[in-house]
Amino acid sequence: MRPGAVIIDLAVSQGGNCAGTKSNETIIKDGVKLIGAGELPSSVPYDASSLYAKNLTSLITPFIKDGVIKLDKEDELISGCLLSDEGVVLQNKVFEN
Repeated sequence: MRPGAVIIDLAVSQGGNCAGTKSNETIIKDGVKLIGAGELPSSVPYDASSLYAKNLTSLITPFIKDGVIKLDKEDELISGCLLSDEGVVLQNKVFEN
């Protein structure tokens, strides 16, 4: 590989897929960065859950006024997410043929 390339070896704890990687170490060999990411696979679910929670919080926070969720159905963001209203399925261009 040419200098400046990065290799992340996710299988380093089972012997690795790249010669020269070492578990939980970053090595630069001939200008190529070799990352032995032994802990990465086990950390992904935590990070994915945190990101999802942050995205949901960012979505609903603007609609919370005085501790109560108030949905302005004219708001573009709300109308794009709203699938039903008081038991009635709303028409949404995503579902139209």
